[in-house]
Amino acid sequence: MNHRGFTSFGSGTLLERYDQIRFDSQRIKSYIFNMEEQYYRKEKPKLKTWLTKTLRKKSVLIGLLIGLPLLSFMLFSNKGILQRISLESEKKAAEEKVKLIKIEQQKLLNESKALDNDPKAIERVAREKYGMIKQGETVYKIKRKQE
Repeated sequence: MNHRGFTSFGSGTLLERYDQIRFDSQRIKSYIFNMEEQYYRKEKPKLKTWLTKTLRKKSVLIGLLIGLPLLSFMLFSNKGILQRISLESEKKAAEEKVKLIKIEQQKLLNESKALDNDPKAIERVAREKYGMIKQGETVYKIKRKQE
């Protein structure tokens, strides 16, 4: 061994020399790693340090104490944003329902006007809805097989 703790390469077989070189390289790597740990600063997580520094300030704490309850009230109360969103979706659904009912009402009004004036419409409704027939007609009903 020399003065630094590493062996010289002068004696031994080739296999012994190889093992000694490998052992020495591992020792060098661990020595360098230990020096880096000793002399370099360790990086601190930036977000954590920023958060702790910010939370230590009184103005931030007061802001959070006032802001969090206010924010939760704005979001979750009866007059909050979430309630408004749900009411708006209910309103849209009700408006769609009103449109469909108005269309159906218009169809019924048209049919009512046709029944007031058109004898053919009256006859069609009497035959389809009430099963009426004219004198001398024979009705044939066809039974369909159930699938």
